[in-house]
Amino acid sequence: MVSVLYLVGAFLGPPLALVAVALVARERGALPRTTRTLLLVGAVGTALVLVARFTPPLLDMHRWWLD
Repeated sequence: MVSVLYLVGAFLGPPLALVAVALVARERGALPRTTRTLLLVGAVGTALVLVARFTPPLLDMHRWWLD
């Protein structure tokens, strides 16, 4: 189950992060501050995790999951 979540997160994370940023940009006045903050933190966190997967320290773990 963890392997499936790991791989699905790699494919669904970036598009969901883009949707979150677009939603915050478009509905800035309509969304409460807490919701905007959570959406932006989620988008930044998703981008950081995706980039971290391919850094040298985590690349071995990434290869291990794919095997």
